[in-house]
Amino acid sequence: MKRITSYLLIFICFCFSVINAQKNSKVIIKGTAIDSIGRPVVNASILVDDIENNSKTNRKGLFKLKLDYKPEKLKFISSVYGYKELEYNGEKDLNVIFVSDSANIDLISIMNRKKVKNIKSQMVYNTVYDYFRARVSGVQVSGDNRVVIRGITSFNSSTDPLFIVNGSPVSNIIDIDPNQIKSVTIIKDSKAAEYGVRGANGVILITLIK
Repeated sequence: MKRITSYLLIFICFCFSVINAQKNSKVIIKGTAIDSIGRPVVNASILVDDIENNSKTNRKGLFKLKLDYKPEKLKFISSVYGYKELEYNGEKDLNVIFVSDSANIDLISIMNRKKVKNIKSQMVYNTVYDYFRARVSGVQVSGDNRVVIRGITSFNSSTDPLFIVNGSPVSNIIDIDPNQIKSVTIIKDSKAAEYGVRGANGVILITLIK
């Protein structure tokens, strides 16, 4: 009888240990988010089964999730590259590759306008052209980073607008730190005429944080 009782106690303890192990076990998922040419996708929000959990990619595009259960899908949201959705099949290391030129994907269908605004305000941009694609309406940015103001018809061979940074005209904007931009204003039509011939293709006023 004592032996049976001992076996029973051992069995009960074993069952509790299995239950506790299952309860305390975590699903750890890590990986890297990059664009189509290998650049890190920075500060992308991560949704687990369409639920936000405050996880983001870091400045190197790296992420790590520690979950209480195995998810069915993961969704990565970037205000620059749009979003990438993956079915989760138990992988421990994930490579998330965003398709280029996907900045115009409608994030409103995933998150409300307030949350999208927060993502954009916190985003770290790689180049000033990434900033323009994600944040500046009324312009088009080509694959080779040519900026054109929408609705402008050029009467000469040039389509480049006039860039004015902190009140001074500049020949190009490639060296601007996009994360120091305070505001961008687009000027065209009759108002651009005030800038003379140089403003024929429109004017873009950029104010940097001092």
